Amino acid sequence: MKKIIFIVLSTLMLLAACGQSDEAEETSGDSKDLSLVPVEVEILTEDELDLGTQTLSASVSHNDELVNDAEEVEFEVWEQGSKEESQMLAAENSGEGEYTVDYEFEEDGVYHIQYHVTARDQHVMPKHEVKVGDAETSHHEEEDEHANHHSSTVQVELNSHWVEDELILTSKITNEDKTLEAAEVTYEITSQDDENLHEWIAAEENDAGNYEASFEHEGLQKLTINVHIKTENLHEHIEKSISKY
Repeated sequence: MKKIIFIVLSTLMLLAACGQSDEAEETSGDSKDLSLVPVEVEILTEDELDLGTQTLSASVSHNDELVNDAEEVEFEVWEQGSKEESQMLAAENSGEGEYTVDYEFEEDGVYHIQYHVTARDQHVMPKHEVKVGDAETSHHEEEDEHANHHSSTVQVELNSHWVEDELILTSKITNEDKTLEAAEVTYEITSQDDENLHEWIAAEENDAGNYEASFEHEGLQKLTINVHIKTENLHEHIEKSISKY
């Protein structure tokens, strides 16, 4: 009788362990799938605004769910042709995935608003053009923000080295011709070979101004690396393209 009870208990414990293992694998798979789902930003600010204090707003969502706990949301505002004088404003969550900040427009003109959103280990930054007061809307594009964001004083020398399917990235970063130390550097990786690929890899500073990270993925030939650089007074992102061969 004792032998039968022992066998039954052993079988139940084995089934429970298998169930937990399957559940863990399923949870892990869901987490991996969600990492491929992009964060979406819906711009709620009107295209035409009056002079004076106006509320700028955007809604953030991920996997069809509103995001109220974004790591950081900042709105960058500048008048057309004066990018170097842009102002970065910290937005606050007002509920239901919406983030807002008040800004005072003192002069008529065409303004650009870039919404910097960091959430779910992703960073997205859609841009919006608004007409303020009696200004005429611009129909030409400003200089490519990915190539020259915030300031031309920041330079990135990106070196890549492949070891089979592992890519080692090293960046030497300077600002105003001086080594930029103690920055928060992240590599945003996409590829023409895999449209579902969108990885964020945090780099480590292994020497003054040199930031390194590794990334492994099979079958990739061409990659786009967006180098995100952040300090207390600086927020840059500079895009580079690399090829395995």
